[in-house]
Parts: sequence; structure tokens; C-alpha cells
Amino acid sequence: MITITPDIDLLRQHGKMEQAQIGKTADWSEQVKYLARNGDHVTGEKLPWHKTHEKIGLREKELTIWAGINSAGKSALLGQVLLFFPPDVKCMIASLEMPPEQTIYRMAKQSIGQELITDTYVDHFNSLTENIYIYDQLDTVQPETMIGLIHFAAQEYGIKHFMIDSLVKCGISPEDYPSQKTFIDRLTWAARSENIHIHLVHHIRKTDNAKARPDKFSVKGAGEITDLADNVALLWRNFDKEQRAQSEHVDPMEPDLCLIWDKQRHFSWTGDINLYWHPSGQLRGGPDSNNLKWRIETRYPEAQ
Repeated sequence: MITITPDIDLLRQHGKMEQAQIGKTADWSEQVKYLARNGDHVTGEKLPWHKTHEKIGLREKELTIWAGINSAGKSALLGQVLLFFPPDVKCMIASLEMPPEQTIYRMAKQSIGQELITDTYVDHFNSLTENIYIYDQLDTVQPETMIGLIHFAAQEYGIKHFMIDSLVKCGISPEDYPSQKTFIDRLTWAARSENIHIHLVHHIRKTDNAKARPDKFSVKGAGEITDLADNVALLWRNFDKEQRAQSEHVDPMEPDLCLIWDKQRHFSWTGDINLYWHPSGQLRGGPDSNNLKWRIETRYPEAQ
């Protein structure tokens, strides 16, 4: 419970310490002009699928929650999202639940769209991903350490997108809602102060029906997790289709997954994005789509 002193002189001193944060409207003139020029257009990095480019942008100074049940494909999807950014955009992956080699192996297969890759392609992949960094840690990382790492990565490495996989590995009890709120608040502050985008993988509440579509109220933990986040993306996996496909023909247009964009604070669009598994681990925009482009205009010869 917070307490506020009745001492008016002490309160005034606190206010004076915030004087540097006070400005006139003209002090933000350039930022407002940028919004005036781009306010009706999606800005920021795009998702890999062309059908989302006029709907969703991953902007500086924002926090996105990526949530779903276990095995929904959250980590695979987000790895592909980072992989398909322009080559000059620096990213860091704090995959606290998977060894670096497994993360990189999955991303390499996604990049070329093939189930099998060669030693030669691994070297080629590494030469094109010099701006993707991996934080090699599988233990629980305390909240203060994670916040410090984000600031260090932004200032020393020039990181613009920082992925945390996942909240459960950040040393906060699932029942400790006040600490969850504080951590999310600090993440939003870090994103704004460092002009970066932070991606946080999280889980949704367990229910009796794993086939049910989630919404932002399904996200596990404190309500402030989604309240304070700028964007909330939920991944729903079509387990029913997978089960039916074992014994009957299924409509190829029926999605394998659905990315439900349930909140976008600074752009109005929300809705569903149907996605389709490819054996390589790629998530594609259509069942026959093979036109995903990543960090080079010309695909590696093995992919021709």
C-alpha cells in the first residue's frame, strides 16, 4: 500500500525534481510532424507475411506480448518474425527455454524453407545474420538483471528488437501479481527510454478446452500484463485440424494456426491472421505460399 506525505514542502521538492520532464508543445514539434505524415500509415518493422503489411507494425518504444498455450508455436513464430526483418536491424534473443544451437537450427531451416540443411548453408546463414545476437542463458534470470541486460544491449550493441522467451523464466512467481505489474512497467519504460521494441513470450491460462480460441483476457497472470503492453498477439493452434487430418481429408485452406492481433495501441487494426505450417518450420501466409523473403533479395542456390 502506498502512502503520500502531507508535507507540502516535501511534495514540492519532489515536483521540482521532475522539472526537466516539463516542456511546451513546440518541444515535440518534429515528433508530431512525423505522426502527421505517417499517422494513417503503418510504421515500424513488418511481419513476414505481405497480407499484414498494411495492418501491423512493430514500432520503437513499444512492448508486444506474444501469448499462447504450450506447443502453440510462439517461439518458432517469433524467431521467424525477427529473422525476416531488414538486415541492418539488430536483434537479441534471450531464449531462456532452449539452447542457442536449437534456436539457430530452427531459424536456419525457416530461412531457406527446407527441412534439411547442409554445413555449407549453416556458414552462409551465419554470414547473413551478423546482426542477430543470442543471450546464452537457460537458468532463471532475475527481473533486475533482465532489465539491465536490455539497457546494455541497446546502448552497447545497438539492439533495436529484444526478445524474451519467456516471462515464466524471469524469476517472478505466477501468483505474484504486483511483481508482474512492476516488471511489465519496467519493460515498457526500457522500450521507451532506449527507443527499442521488446517482445515478451508468455502463456495463457490453462482451460479444459485446449481448442478454444484465446483473447487478451486469457493471458495468464496480472491484468496489467496486457493493460500496459502496447500490442497483444495471441497464437491459436488448430489442434482439431491436426487430429482430423490423421483419418480424413481436410480443407487445405483451413489454417494450421491463427495469429490473433488483439491489441495495437498506436494503430487501430485488430483481427485474425491465418497461417500455415511448412515442414521446414516456416509459418506461411497461405497453404501454397512460398514467396517469403528474408535478408537477401536472391535466395541461396540450395533453395532454387
